[in-house]
Amino acid sequence: MPVLEIYDPALCCSTGVCVPSVDPELSRMAADLDRLKKQGVEVRRYNLARDINAFATNAVIKGLLETEGPQVLPVTLVDGQVVKKNKYPSTMELEAWASPSKEVIQSDNLVDDTVRVLIALGAAIAANCGPCFRSHFNEARKLGIPVQDMVEAVEIGDNVRRAAGNSVIDVAERFLIQEKQSGGGCCGSKGGGCC
Repeated sequence: MPVLEIYDPALCCSTGVCVPSVDPELSRMAADLDRLKKQGVEVRRYNLARDINAFATNAVIKGLLETEGPQVLPVTLVDGQVVKKNKYPSTMELEAWASPSKEVIQSDNLVDDTVRVLIALGAAIAANCGPCFRSHFNEARKLGIPVQDMVEAVEIGDNVRRAAGNSVIDVAERFLIQEKQSGGGCCGSKGGGCC
């Protein structure tokens, strides 16, 4: 089994429940890591506020902190290799790294912040969520994502939204045609009883 190490930024606790507004990402991480431990994975987690010696004695982490500063945290190592930095790994990534049959991959290059925000913009449109769109739009502006890329993400989300809408209309039409052909209806002569 691999050794999984998480180097957290300075936190009051690793579960995210000790602050007035619970951090769902920290809660998810705590649950994921607890599950991996129960599966026999060796998990080590270090908090910059409490385990400064672990940060100082690990050459990889020390080097990252010297070159990129504390904003590089959190950092995830698998068998001493950096597999994720600046963000906590997803549940899927943790599962892949915990399996000895799967090769550890450098995941930072798979979906970067730009791609993640563009996906979120499109998803906000597909979900008809105005507040979601505003939030992700502001994040996209902070990242300097070009407007044309945002427009493309919005168009893709809109296509998904329209396709889903058309799909449900097709289902409704099919049911209504069948009902009309059978002579019944919601409140028709067959007494559907829905009204």
